[in-house]
Amino acid sequence: PRVVTTADNAPLIMWTKTSTPKSIKVSKSNGNSFSAPYDIVSSVLEPTGFIGPEIASKGDTVYVVFLSGRSPNNYVYLISSFDGGLTFSDTVRVSDNSNTHKFSMPNLEVNTDGNPIVSYMTCTTSWTDWKQMVKVSFDYGNTFSSAFDVSALAPGEPCDCCKSTLVANGNDVFLLFRNNDMDVRNSYVAKSSDGGLTFTITND
Repeated sequence: PRVVTTADNAPLIMWTKTSTPKSIKVSKSNGNSFSAPYDIVSSVLEPTGFIGPEIASKGDTVYVVFLSGRSPNNYVYLISSFDGGLTFSDTVRVSDNSNTHKFSMPNLEVNTDGNPIVSYMTCTTSWTDWKQMVKVSFDYGNTFSSAFDVSALAPGEPCDCCKSTLVANGNDVFLLFRNNDMDVRNSYVAKSSDGGLTFTITND
């Protein structure tokens, strides 16, 4: 389960139903009680993943990012709400045609302007050459920038079973991820100074 607050300071709670039909559900509080759970993703998309979807908010702008098992590539999708989570948009595909597998573990942050920044992992079809990718939207989740391979800044490759964390403040964006350098698994933090389009430095 995940929780965010919206403009009225009411918590919006999200969780997944993993039995068939799979779905992503939310429930919103009015200050006294929670609404009946309602689906925000069609079961046709087969929401899946090792850890589950993520949710982030800024005021009444709410984004949810999740992994779909409908395609062999397990695409990463984003949906948006601009009424505090009462209704959500259709899906926008974030990941490219690269393979993401069930360990993609997408994560999400909302920047100062209210736009989403998404991180996720890719690999080959043989589960090798893992990469930690970041994409940024400048139109509230309708389109995304080219993917940037943040993990290329660190030795080895990112650990294939550990989720990254994103934080943003103005043009500064930081990605924290667990790395795997010949089985030395330290955490690395990478910094972007252009809103997440590129990352230029990393530290163990």
